[in-house]
Amino acid sequence: MNKLILICLLLILQGCATLGPMGTKEYLPMVAKASDINDKEIILSSRVFWSALNHENIEDSVDIIMHRKPITLYDSILVLSSDSLFILDWNPTNKEYTKRYKLDIDNIVLLKIRRFGLSRAIKINFKSENAGTYTFNLMTDSAQFQNTSISDELFDYLAKKTVPNGIEPGVF
Repeated sequence: MNKLILICLLLILQGCATLGPMGTKEYLPMVAKASDINDKEIILSSRVFWSALNHENIEDSVDIIMHRKPITLYDSILVLSSDSLFILDWNPTNKEYTKRYKLDIDNIVLLKIRRFGLSRAIKINFKSENAGTYTFNLMTDSAQFQNTSISDELFDYLAKKTVPNGIEPGVF
């Protein structure tokens, strides 16, 4: 019985772990290095749970919507600079962040947000080599709660940047 309690506690604590040195002085320089930008260029960064329907699996979107195929949810770091969004993964072996995607803001073709109480989800379609629909849920460092203020800040920033390109931000 004690082993079962210990296993349950470890599983719970594992879910509360941060990705890398979040909240420390090393965090921003490491994130900037992985994003190939200066840490002064970072407008915001946050832990993010995200999913994507991209050029490799967009044909399966009907199956996913109809719950015939599962959506993979990733746990990463989202970084916003003046012209790009970066999705970074933590590599615990090398103790560094690695860049998964660089998504140019100029390639946004759809920008939507869903607000329900303290919950936020941002949906973005991109046209580019990483084309597809990305859904972002920005979280606190511990991933216990959604970070509504930073989600709203990200959406507002992207809305200001995309309206001149003819994109009409909205809700979904």
